[in-house]
Amino acid sequence: MKKIMMISGALIFVSIILISCGGSKEINVKLNSTSIKGGLSDYFNVVEGTYKVTADEKYTGAAFPNHYQIKVQFKRNDKAFDFDAQSVLKLVGGFNLYCDLLDEQTAPVIQADRGGMITQGGSDGVEALASLKSGEIGWVIYHFSGEPVIMKKVKYFSIDSESGKNLLRSSNSPTSANIGNSSTVLGSVDCDQFIKDYSDFADSYIKLLKKYKANPTDTSILTEYSEAAQKAMNLQKDATNCNDPKYAKKLMEIAIKIAQAAM
Repeated sequence: MKKIMMISGALIFVSIILISCGGSKEINVKLNSTSIKGGLSDYFNVVEGTYKVTADEKYTGAAFPNHYQIKVQFKRNDKAFDFDAQSVLKLVGGFNLYCDLLDEQTAPVIQADRGGMITQGGSDGVEALASLKSGEIGWVIYHFSGEPVIMKKVKYFSIDSESGKNLLRSSNSPTSANIGNSSTVLGSVDCDQFIKDYSDFADSYIKLLKKYKANPTDTSILTEYSEAAQKAMNLQKDATNCNDPKYAKKLMEIAIKIAQAAM
């Protein structure tokens, strides 16, 4: 579920990137700190070494001219997890290490999205880190998109994290529901309405993809893309509140529809 959401989220940014071209595909970057921030800081460190932002090996070809990746190496620390890591991995937004790209002053240039719909900083390999033993090493590949003028500013990277312990506790506790109302409310989010909004967004975004494919030189797509990107960010905030199994199948179906349309 989480991987599908990451894939679909990354595809949201295709249109704007397609219009850009040129620029270096290899950028030397420095590790801001071997320590990571957030809920997994006691369990992992980033391995000191030489890192590069390079052309993305996952999103290749003319359709993805400005997609980049960075491979980051993590080392498992001695401290045992004080939560069930395998259970957290099944929850959207749980057990994640986020990579942020920084400028010369270590201010964010491109920040990884936190939450269920990953539009920047999507990752491959985070799940495998949960199984590492003390002292073992694992790699995570992070995916980004950005115009060359933006990527030139990237000099450092840092790692933030979320254990997902709070999500695990929430998923094991009774959820509140409106009696006599079929709409389940998790926290302050009406998840049935969220599913409808996400489905509507998918339909509008697929239309945007078709418009681009019909005329790739149409720069008016930039405005529509900006609106779609903002909508995606708003939906991302609600996605983590709707990780109940009741909604997993519906979310996956919508995510697959977006992914298939972008291929």
